[in-house]
Amino acid sequence: DLQNLIPYKVDNVRIQYLAENNSNGYATGVDLKINGEFVTGVESWASLSVMQTMEDIEDDFYINEETGETIYPGFIPRPTDQRVNFSLFFQDYLPGNPNYKMHLSMMYGTGLSFGPPNSDKHQDILRMPDYRRVDIGFSAVIKAEDKKSKVNLLNKLNSMWISVEVFNLLDIDNTVSYLWVADVSGRQYAVPNYLTPRQLNFKLIVSL
Repeated sequence: DLQNLIPYKVDNVRIQYLAENNSNGYATGVDLKINGEFVTGVESWASLSVMQTMEDIEDDFYINEETGETIYPGFIPRPTDQRVNFSLFFQDYLPGNPNYKMHLSMMYGTGLSFGPPNSDKHQDILRMPDYRRVDIGFSAVIKAEDKKSKVNLLNKLNSMWISVEVFNLLDIDNTVSYLWVADVSGRQYAVPNYLTPRQLNFKLIVSL
């Protein structure tokens, strides 16, 4: 159990602390990872994390406008409460030719909690959509270290390799935060801000 916690709210990159150590809570979970070599000399791995972190703010309550009943929210998710997180990183190369490699990474995470701005903490029980992303990359060694190349010009270099990567291969719109917009009646609407869409990246690394 965690005692005398400071409740806080997250708004995009801004963290707002509520200035009182008036929260009790807990954090529990398990983190698993397995790694190995599908092909000799190239490591791959997979990890799975399952977690829950909740808090109960002392003396917090609200009145149900329809019934007049006093509601005590009890335990609510903390901003870092991400129940499931899974990652996979896989590497391979052409049979008999490790100079040509491929790597694939996959990430999945359940959504974090959030709530309207300038609202009571117990309203932060909404959930962002799940995070999903796949990256893939290909690399080739043009000049291996301490080995001579058939191209004389390359022998002046210690090593040289090139890679092509596709980030967010499936072009998934992952939500990072929300912009809150109010209409004339004061009703608020959450407009999502998305992370980077699909990107193509070229890389050339030369060692003299």
